[in-house]
Amino acid sequence: MNVSNCVAVGNGNVTEIAQYLETGLVGLHTTKIYTNASQIGDEQVMLQVFERYYHRNKQRATLTVLVSGKADNVRVEAIAAGGGGGLIMRVSLGANSDFSARVAELLLSRGFKIIT
Repeated sequence: MNVSNCVAVGNGNVTEIAQYLETGLVGLHTTKIYTNASQIGDEQVMLQVFERYYHRNKQRATLTVLVSGKADNVRVEAIAAGGGGGLIMRVSLGANSDFSARVAELLLSRGFKIIT
């Protein structure tokens, strides 16, 4: 399976960071297909799933983003999957890394530290 990920930590509000990512990701070829917000004790958790169509390989990739934290400490985990063509090889031509790299760019611009 073709998977690429990004994990980052920084300051902010979980809801605001999730909204910021959504605004930065959703566009011409990317849609948000799922969102769920939960409160677990004193920690807020938001799960988002995005889908993007890549014309160059005529495939779709998904991006799952988990934004969690309490007080002013936020952790973001983004996992891009799919985007590969073919039954056996599933070559993605970089679709996954492009998708997760966009999350890293957005978070860096907000002062987050990229862990992986």
